Amino acid sequence: MARLQHGLKKVVHRRLAACFALMFAAGSQICGVYAAENSIPLLPDSEVMSLSEHIGYRFQLDIIPYQTQSLGSGVGEVQVIRFGVNGLELTVLQVTADDDQEASEQIIRRTVIRDPVNQVVYQGAGGVVTTKDGEYLPYSKAVSMKATAYTTENKDWQRTFSGTVARVGAVAVDPSVIPLGSRLYIRASDGESWVYGLAVAEDTGVKGNMIDLFFDTYDECIRFGVRACTVYVLE
Repeated sequence: MARLQHGLKKVVHRRLAACFALMFAAGSQICGVYAAENSIPLLPDSEVMSLSEHIGYRFQLDIIPYQTQSLGSGVGEVQVIRFGVNGLELTVLQVTADDDQEASEQIIRRTVIRDPVNQVVYQGAGGVVTTKDGEYLPYSKAVSMKATAYTTENKDWQRTFSGTVARVGAVAVDPSVIPLGSRLYIRASDGESWVYGLAVAEDTGVKGNMIDLFFDTYDECIRFGVRACTVYVLE
């Protein structure tokens, strides 16, 4: 029986050492996993499990495969927008041996120590723009434009050329440059200083590479003024 206890302790210590090496290689920041002579705290704030003649613990590190998110039309060159990273899951199993040295295992705990990061690929004629919220939007073309502002505050008319209600997100374009009905994403030319966000080309009244952005109030329009922007025509 002493030999069985010694063997179980060796398994625990060896598995812990292997888990430490793998977790550090993966960049894990988990603390509190250690092997004492007679007890093994699993993770911070977990209960302490005693190591007896009949009980040991086995540690298993499993890969959580990442998924691939495909964007675009599916025609053209494939671009990897973000590379995928597999996740890691640590499983703690209790190994129980009877007097006849027959062993059985029971899962005590599963802990995800690193979530997978999905891979994002784009295949199409344009590219992908990333929103401030981290969303990936595939676009067919990007156009450098000058943006102005308009409102229907205190106006008799409240509808766009397309017949929709004028509102934030309904913008005016030159249909020969951007077709009416196009879904758009609009932000500053530097990509950072300001973001109008998602919009739909529903109104007219500008010419060439100009775009008129709707705001709720006249004061907002005055503060906006005229700014350089990039307009992404979404797929």
